[in-house]
Amino acid sequence: MGHEKIKRPKNFSKLKPLENNQAAVVVGWKFDLGKSSTTAYDGFLDYTQRKSAINIKPDQTGEANLKPQERFDQFIDYTQRATATRVSDQNTNATFNQQDDFLTSKKEDDLRQNLNAAQKNGSPLWQGYVSFSTQWLAENNMYDRQSGEVDQALLREAMRQGMGQLLTREKFGESAFWWGNIQFDTNHIHVHLGLAETTSQRPNLNGQPKGSFEQSSMQQFKSVVTHQIEQLGRSPKLEAQKTLQKVIGKRKNTILNQVELSPEQLHAIEQALPVDQKKWTTRFANTPQMTAAVIVTREYIHQALKQLPEYHEWRSLIEKEAQANQKRYGTHSQNSAEHKEAALVKQLENQVWRELKEQPHEAKKLSVAMISAQFDQAACDANSQAIDALRQRLDDPAAQLTETQKKQMRGDLIIRKIARKQQRIKYQQADHVQLLTRLHEFDHQELSVGDNYFLTQHAVRLAHEIDHLQTGHGNSLSFTDVINVQVGKVTPVKQATIKAQLKQEMKWLNQADNVQLIHLVYPHQKNKAQVKQWLHDQAQIIEIKGKINANQRQMDNSKPKKLESLKQQNRVLYQHLNGLINPTKQKRAMQPMTAQNLYRQNRRFASRKQRKQLNQAVLYSAKRSMSLDETNKREASRAAKQHEALVQEIEAETQRPEISR
Repeated sequence: MGHEKIKRPKNFSKLKPLENNQAAVVVGWKFDLGKSSTTAYDGFLDYTQRKSAINIKPDQTGEANLKPQERFDQFIDYTQRATATRVSDQNTNATFNQQDDFLTSKKEDDLRQNLNAAQKNGSPLWQGYVSFSTQWLAENNMYDRQSGEVDQALLREAMRQGMGQLLTREKFGESAFWWGNIQFDTNHIHVHLGLAETTSQRPNLNGQPKGSFEQSSMQQFKSVVTHQIEQLGRSPKLEAQKTLQKVIGKRKNTILNQVELSPEQLHAIEQALPVDQKKWTTRFANTPQMTAAVIVTREYIHQALKQLPEYHEWRSLIEKEAQANQKRYGTHSQNSAEHKEAALVKQLENQVWRELKEQPHEAKKLSVAMISAQFDQAACDANSQAIDALRQRLDDPAAQLTETQKKQMRGDLIIRKIARKQQRIKYQQADHVQLLTRLHEFDHQELSVGDNYFLTQHAVRLAHEIDHLQTGHGNSLSFTDVINVQVGKVTPVKQATIKAQLKQEMKWLNQADNVQLIHLVYPHQKNKAQVKQWLHDQAQIIEIKGKINANQRQMDNSKPKKLESLKQQNRVLYQHLNGLINPTKQKRAMQPMTAQNLYRQNRRFASRKQRKQLNQAVLYSAKRSMSLDETNKREASRAAKQHEALVQEIEAETQRPEISR
């Protein structure tokens, strides 16, 4: 079943509907090839000239010949049909071109001859239309809401400017000619355009003249027509739009001059950048080498932008401009606000990276104070990524580092690891200070005795912990989440200390009833019952980790039978531990001892020499295992083929007829 042609609703009334959501200008182009077309080109002229669609007053004819036209072929009949035009004098010719508002009879005949010559010589015939929003034409003084009259002279001038630009961009020669007609037979006033060449000078594509236009040319044609109508109509909105664009440009320049990152932030960005400074540009932003640097840089840029009042003012202006653009070009058009935001961030990224390139070498020296000065999440992630990158580079034989480079990188690695500890301490300290401040905001008189006791105990604990983090003196009265405590560090003393702290916190919790207060101290739990369960699970987790550590210590001096028993106990304990850490997930089975898992386990060793030796052993074992697997596969394949051959031989024997004796 063929597709039905969609027809536009006819509307011959002068008064057109005023639609608010219609794009200001809609443009379309298509083309026919002369040699393959069975329709005369001059038939399209009849279509554009049809009197039912055009609207010409007697005083607008100029030198137009008022004699009735003879019947033409299909295209011209279509373009000139009387049902599509609006004329006061039925003998009036509405066709215009680059030079004339109304073609005389002689010039129209010349146009028809040129069309026939173009078709004969194989030139494409381009057919275009430009449809306008009636509301937008009225806003630009092109359409009278009361009478329905349209300023056709200004529309023709806008078409001339647009077609001149199109011919230039598409590199048409002197043999090109075009014409147009303004039509009124639908809900939207529109213009039909025709374009051809008496001698085709278009580049050949598959043996035929190229018919399609570049997308940029069509966009520019639409833009020129839009701006010409706004200018010719002397639209106040156009002036306001130009003023708005100037203000937006000034605000952007102000932002570019005011955005400054701290030395610590710049250093964190630099450490995430690759060694090759040629890649320090947004041209390489999507490459793997620049991924970490882009994430960190954008995070700091957005932080800096949010602190600038000029940025928020600029953002509101570009959103206002985007709304105006969508009204002019339709809601489906690209959001210009998001495009300008992305362009600003890219410009700032290049600005930051350029500044880092220009810094003297001494300013780029690594130090613990420099790195740990920034302890937000982005800085911590950037430092961790840099540590991983240094480790991988040091462990990679293909890097071919010199001893001097290795020494420098080991020094940087030590500095970064120390700085990471400092970052975590500062982050924890800031978190404690914030929590203590919010606890002090509670009114003690409105709290019960139990709630006041809970609040006071936690406030004292936080104050002691802040002092411990700042000075390093005294004992810590809080503990790290036991999930993050390494099994090898859970000694009997540490286990007893943490369990005592958990028991103390459970005692304080039993006295409290204020839901808001409890949620402030334990933000990851929804209610008191969940906090109790969480404290109970923490005690179980630390106890299991203590048992696993004790078993691991016994394994060093155990006999094979005892060693296997301890391993089995640890397997069960690990399964129980996984169930407590991930209560909503199914218990995970122990990971198979593959080469990849062994390699990950080897990363826990502190000595790089030990890691290298173990990794080499794992690699040798993996290669040997793969070699054995390949050998076994070959032997199995050979055996299967021999078995298949034997079966076929037996079947052949059984099917052979018996020989009578």
